[in-house]
Amino acid sequence: MLPSFVPAHKSDDQAIDLLRGTEWTAARPHAMALMEWLQDINCPHFNPIYNYLMPYVHELVAEFCEIFATDDDIWKTNCIYLLEKTRVPSTIPC
Repeated sequence: MLPSFVPAHKSDDQAIDLLRGTEWTAARPHAMALMEWLQDINCPHFNPIYNYLMPYVHELVAEFCEIFATDDDIWKTNCIYLLEKTRVPSTIPC
């Protein structure tokens, strides 16, 4: 079961409020569940989760590799955008 700071649906604003107050050490084990919300840039949770993850992208190499191994080109593009915004080198060892 996911913690209450991971949104359960698109209108789960309470989860986003909780996420903002969640320490990264508590959120880290659930990073992939949070990154799933980056699949749709039009989702209301995209920006808050994107902004939450930005400082920690260097720790998410395994998650990015998992995403880049999928057939979801939009999700990949959204993740590349996140990497570019944080100025992560373009070589991720997947």
